[in-house]
Order: sequence, then structure tokens, then C-alpha cells
Amino acid sequence: MAISARFSSHSSIHINSPYLAGEEFVKRALSLVNNNMLQPTMANIQFWGIMSCVEYGRASGSMSWIYADIAIRLCRELSYHKEEILSTAIHTEDGSIDAVAMAMRRRIFWSCFMLDKVTSAGTHRIQCVGQADYDAHTTTLAEIILLKEPDCPRDMYGYPIHEDSLLNITKHYITCIEKFGQVNRWMSKMSNHRQNDKALWPPIAEYRSLDMQLCSWQESLPEKFHFTEGNLKYHQKFADTQHLAVWLNCHAMWCCSMIILHRGSLAYTTAVYYETAMTDELKTKIQRGLETCYKCADTAIDIFGAMKDVCGHNMLPYIGYLVYVLATFLMASTFSDIDKDGEKCQKGLTILHEFIERLSPYWLSCKNLADVIKKLLVAHEKYKSNRSQTDNQSQQISKTTFFSQDLPFSTTPYNQHDHYFAQERLHNAQVMHDQLKSTESDYFKNINFNSIGFLYDTELFGHLVLGSSRIQTAPYLQDSQSKC
Repeated sequence: MAISARFSSHSSIHINSPYLAGEEFVKRALSLVNNNMLQPTMANIQFWGIMSCVEYGRASGSMSWIYADIAIRLCRELSYHKEEILSTAIHTEDGSIDAVAMAMRRRIFWSCFMLDKVTSAGTHRIQCVGQADYDAHTTTLAEIILLKEPDCPRDMYGYPIHEDSLLNITKHYITCIEKFGQVNRWMSKMSNHRQNDKALWPPIAEYRSLDMQLCSWQESLPEKFHFTEGNLKYHQKFADTQHLAVWLNCHAMWCCSMIILHRGSLAYTTAVYYETAMTDELKTKIQRGLETCYKCADTAIDIFGAMKDVCGHNMLPYIGYLVYVLATFLMASTFSDIDKDGEKCQKGLTILHEFIERLSPYWLSCKNLADVIKKLLVAHEKYKSNRSQTDNQSQQISKTTFFSQDLPFSTTPYNQHDHYFAQERLHNAQVMHDQLKSTESDYFKNINFNSIGFLYDTELFGHLVLGSSRIQTAPYLQDSQSKC
């Protein structure tokens, strides 16, 4: 109820603020916590997993990660990470096999696995489940059918459907999350302190392997699961709305994983590198990284545009990290003088802002992110204006005063959402939000968006959106005049 109450229209639950409707149930849930909640049972794992999701939406990244860790540890205590256990039959009192309980057991493990990957992404927090820690198989079609909602599934228009065209998308979503977790795991190990006088490519030793894994994932998808305009129209008619959202989320995650892996190539697009520091072979490799990024960014913009139109507001807050990855890449592309007119960045940021703003009344983390992207839009306009004024004088303009203090950044919530967070006595999330606002200006000042430090910063999202504290000050913020 802490999650579903936000989206309910029931008269006994619905209030003006969807966020606060959920907060009432959060308080009740937390009041139930005692020593028994730490016992390794299926119900307790579900409780901590749900609370992890709730805390993520409340912009409490630390609590979300802690609750997810509890759920994962209880899973490991029950050996749910082992296929030998997941394949062991569960018997009912009359001796028959409880196939539903077996399917639920597998679903719970993979749900906890997903929590591990999304709660650590964009923060300094480590993942708890490594690639060698489990051998569980992905869910089967038979298990998916067993756990289907008893009501007839409906398409996005509300019409009942009899054969869901995306029924088996969950298996591919799980494998995509595995790749997403691996990319974040290895990229987060990179140091931001890179030599400024030498192009280092690839950025990590695992780069080629990760790239091949991501490409292989897409190539192995059945044709009907690829993201195309034709498939989108087809699935809008013949897929359940929840599976449609999972399908779109899956492709958004894949695109952003590719961007995370390849976006460092933007740091090497300046004339000084192309003239002095690169061999032809290195230029070719970096150019391939750039092409991959822009192809994935174009696709991701279309995906988020589709999600904005067909998924509505009934989504979990984890999508915010993918929005952030794409938004910051678009800003970096403008700084690298590749998106010269800035139209692609403007279009993409507008779509992302409209998409995440719809989720703002339901999740504080999404509200924080909407504020961040709004500032990026304003700053992008400022950059375009400055550039048009100086193009006749010089082809090089300052890219490090982008977030100057004179920018018209509002530190107050949007008027249309003010009432959602007015009742501070019901929760302390607004306090965290206010503290976050006081630090945003420090990070949005003098950022060199296409510097190596910014492109490989794996903690800034957690600081701006989830209230996480940084381990150290990023180098690209310490010296605004440094060049990548």
C-alpha cells in the first residue's frame, strides 16, 4: 500500500497529494518493524524489498540500499541464489507440488537482484551480488503464466487482450539488468583523476568484453522484441500495459548502459587531441564510441517519448537514473561542439523533463530530478545565447562558466506541485529536499561537461537526486578552468 496508494483513486485513500497518500502507509509499515522482520522468510524478503523501493522514491538512497541489502542477505540465507534450491519442489499439506510458490521464490530472487543493481547505480555504494555469486536461471514462460494477475490483461486503451504479445519480455529484462549491473560495477571503479595530457582509450580493461555483451544481448532478441515504430504500434494493441512498460524500460536501460560505457569518448573530441595526441587507430576507436553513443541517444529519446505517451505515471522511481544518464550525455554533446545547433539536446531535455515531471507528484526523487533537468534546460538556453553572441568573434567560447551564479535558477518547487509537499509534519523527506537544494548550486557552477571527470563521475546522481553525500570533491569542480 505504501506504493499502490500513490496511484489509487479510492475515496478512502485518495487525497490531493499522491506522495502523502503513500506516506501514511510508509509510517504504518515502519511501525511494524521488529526482530521478527529479520527472520529469513519469503514474506520478510518481500517487505524489505518493497520498503527499499519506497525509500528510493522518497529520495533516501542510503536507506533504500540498506533495505535492499537486508532483502538480498535474507535471500542468500535461504539460498534463493542457487538454482539447485530454486528447482527443489515445494509441497503443500496434501503432498502436491506448489508450483505458484516455486515461481514466486524465483521471482523474489530476481526482484532482489534488480534492487541491488538500481539502488547502487549512480552512487558510491557497492553492489552486493557479483556475477559469480549466483547460478539461478531466469524465469520461465510457465512461471510467468502462473503468476499472472487473475483479471484479464488490458492494453493501454483499456481493452481486454487474450494473447499478450510481450508476455515473455521478463526473461530478456532480467538479462539486460545483468549487463546494466556489470557496466555500472566496472565503470564505478574508474578514478576521476585522469591524466589531462594523454588520451586513454579504452577507459577500462573490461571495455571490449562489456561492449560485446551488450551488443550480443540486442542481437539475440527475438524480432518482435526489438524497439521499432512498427513493434511499438503492435504492442500498444496486443500487450498488457505493465509488460509494455517493462519492454520500454528494458530498451531504455540497454541504451543508457551503452552510453555509460562509451560516453568518455566525448572528452577526446577537441581539436587539440585530434591534432596532437592521437594515432589514427585511436581516433577510429574513439569515433566508433561516439557513433555508438549518438545512435543510442537518438533511440533513447524516442523510447522516453513513447514512455511519456503510453506509460502514464504508474512507474517505479528507478527510471530516474536512466533519465539522468541521457540528460547529462546530451549536455556533454553540446559542449563537445558535436551537437552544434543544440537542437538535439533541446529536444531530448524537453522530452525527459516532461516525462519525469509527470512522476514528480508521486516520488520525491523524481521531483528532485525534474528540478535538475529544468536547470539543465535553462542553462542550455543560456549557453546557446552566449554562443550566438560570440560566434563572430571566436570559435572557442568558455565552456566552464556554464552554470554561473547569475543564471535564473529557482530553488523553489514548481507551483503546480507545491501542495504535494506542503504537509511537512507527515514526513521528513522535504527536509532532505531543502538541504539538497542548497548544494545544487555548488555542483551546477563551473562544470566542464565534456571533461573526463564529469563524464566518468559515478556519484553525482546520488548526490543531487538521492541525498547521498560525496566521498570527495570531484576534480572537475575543483578547477573549473582545467581542460579535459
